[in-house]
Amino acid sequence: MQTALAGTPVAEKEYIFITPQVHGLSYKLLDHSCKGFKEVVGKCWKHIEASINRNNPDLVEPEDIVLNLLKGASHIWVSFDNDGEVAGCLIMTMVKYPRRAGVMSEAAGGKFIIEDIYPIFEKFYKDRKLGFIQITGRKGWDRVMKPSGYKLDHITLYKRL
Repeated sequence: MQTALAGTPVAEKEYIFITPQVHGLSYKLLDHSCKGFKEVVGKCWKHIEASINRNNPDLVEPEDIVLNLLKGASHIWVSFDNDGEVAGCLIMTMVKYPRRAGVMSEAAGGKFIIEDIYPIFEKFYKDRKLGFIQITGRKGWDRVMKPSGYKLDHITLYKRL
C-alpha cells in the first residue's frame, strides 16, 4: 500500500516564510513559483501602485515591479489581517555591490507594523548571508527607522530632463 508523505512538497508551498500573528497582522513571504502567486500579487496591486505614485513614477511603474516578482528577482512579503485578507505588501529586491550583497526595498504599501516586521526581515536575510537592507523612501523614513538602528546613508536628488 502506498502512503503519502507527511508535509507539503516544496514545489506546492505557497509561502516560504510565515510569521505568527502579532498586533493583528501576520507576514508571509510568497513563493513566486506557487500556483496562487498571481492572485495574491493581484490583491497587492493597489498597494504597489500607491507606493510607486508616492515616490517616483518616472523611474518605475507597477508593471515593472510585478515583472521582477514573476521572474523571481524580487521578494514579496504580504501582510494579512485577522480575517486572512491582504492588508499590505512590501517588495524587496536583491542588490549586489562590489563588496557586499543585500536587499533593497522596491515598494511598500498598505498596513505593516515596522517594529514587528523589520527584525524578522533582518534575521531572514542575515541567515541567507546577505549583508544589508537598504531602504529608499521619503525623508520621514529616517525618523521611523532610526530607533531600529538604521541610519541616513545618503540623499538622492532627482531632476527630470
